[in-house]
Amino acid sequence: MALQTAFTINSNELFDSIGNMIISQRVWDNPIGKRQTLVDSARVDGSKFGDTRLHYDTDVLKSHKWGVDADHPKGGNAYVEAANLLAVDPAQDPIVQAIVLDNFRQIRLTTETIISARAWMDEYGLSQFWSRMVAWMRDTKAMYESRMFQSYIGTAETNVGKQLQKIDLSSVIAEATTKEEANRLEASAIGLFLANLFVEMGDYSRDFNDNGTMKSFSVDQIKVVFNANYLNKIQKVLLPTIFNKDGVIDKLNSDLMPARYFGNVLTADNLATYAASTAYSAGDYLYNGTDGKYYQVTEDITSANNTAFTDVKTKGVTVRSLIETDYKVSTTDYYVYPADEIAVGATIGTGGTFAYGECYAEDNSIMAKIYVKTPELISSFETASEFFNPRSNTTNRYITWGFNTLEYFKAYPFITVKVE
Repeated sequence: MALQTAFTINSNELFDSIGNMIISQRVWDNPIGKRQTLVDSARVDGSKFGDTRLHYDTDVLKSHKWGVDADHPKGGNAYVEAANLLAVDPAQDPIVQAIVLDNFRQIRLTTETIISARAWMDEYGLSQFWSRMVAWMRDTKAMYESRMFQSYIGTAETNVGKQLQKIDLSSVIAEATTKEEANRLEASAIGLFLANLFVEMGDYSRDFNDNGTMKSFSVDQIKVVFNANYLNKIQKVLLPTIFNKDGVIDKLNSDLMPARYFGNVLTADNLATYAASTAYSAGDYLYNGTDGKYYQVTEDITSANNTAFTDVKTKGVTVRSLIETDYKVSTTDYYVYPADEIAVGATIGTGGTFAYGECYAEDNSIMAKIYVKTPELISSFETASEFFNPRSNTTNRYITWGFNTLEYFKAYPFITVKVE
C-alpha cells in the first residue's frame, strides 16, 4: 500500500531541506462491540468430542373414558377396565432435531516488531499498534458471530401453522386525518395485534411449531426481535395503557436489529434471471442482466404480456450476503461480511458469484421475529496459537474455532410478522 495521500511531512518554514517532526502518534481503540447482547443469549458450550446435539420433542397423551359397563348387572362383569389390566399404552416416538457442529473458521495475523518499528516514534506507539491489531483477532470473531447470527434471525422463516403472521397497517393509517393521528393509530394497531397474538400463543395449540405438537406459551416466555425501523417509530408514540397488563409494553423493550438484517433468502425457488415471454408471480425475485440489479415482482404477469423487462411491475431490492467471502465482479475485487450489500453485477445461483442460499433480499415489510427458544450458537472448540519465525522475525498468530449451522428449534415458535 502506498503512503496515504492525506499524510504528509511538512517542509520546515525556514529550512526547505528539513521536514517538521511528528509530535504524536495515537492508535484508536476498538470501535465495535456494542451489538453482542442478542448473539450472547444464544451461546452454548459444546465439546471437542462428538459433533451433534440432539433435541427431543414429545406430544401430549390421550385421555380415555373410564368406568363401569352399564349393560352388566350388579355383581357381574361391571368393572370393564379390569379386563384391560395387561393392555399397554406405549409412548409415541419423540421427534428428534439434530444440531450439528459442522463449521470451522480461522483468523490469522502476522506481527513484526523490527522493520515496523521504523514507522513509530517510540516503543509505546509500536506496542500500542500491535496490541490493537492482536486484539482485533477476538473482536473480529465477535463481529463475525454477531452479524452471522443477526442475519440468520432476520432471514429464517417458516410458514408452518400460524408462524407467518401479517398485519394490515395501510388501512388503519388511511383512517387518520393527521400525521400524529396516523402514528397513534399505527402504534395502537401494533399493540392490539401483539396482544391478541400473545393470547393465542398462550392457548393450547399445535399452530405455533413446525412439529405440530401441543404447546402453550406464557407472555414472559416469548421473545421479540424488532426491526429497528418499526420499534423506533412505535416508541415515539405511547401505546394505550390498556396494553400494559398484557405485557406488550415490556415486549417493546425487547431486542432490536437494524433493518438491513431482515429479508428473504434467495433460492432456486424464488429467484430467476429475467426472460421475455415468461410468466412471473408477485413476490418472485428477478435478476436483470442488463443493469446487473435485482428486483421483486409486485404484480402477476402472464407470459403473453411479458415482452420486455419494462412490462413487469417490479421494485428494486437491496441484496445482502449471508456469508463472509471475497469475490470479483468484472475486474473489481470485493470483500463482504454477513449483511453487507453485494455489488451490482454479482450473480446468484449455480456457477454464479454467490450460490443459492448465500444471499438475501432485504425486506422492510418484516416488522419482527417472535420466538420462545433462542437458536443455539454452540462452541465446538476454540484454540489460540502462535509461533515465532526467527528468520523473518515475525510471529504468526491464529484463532481457530468450530460452531454449528444455525437452526431455529422446530419444537417451538419461530414467527415472522410482516406488514401489509
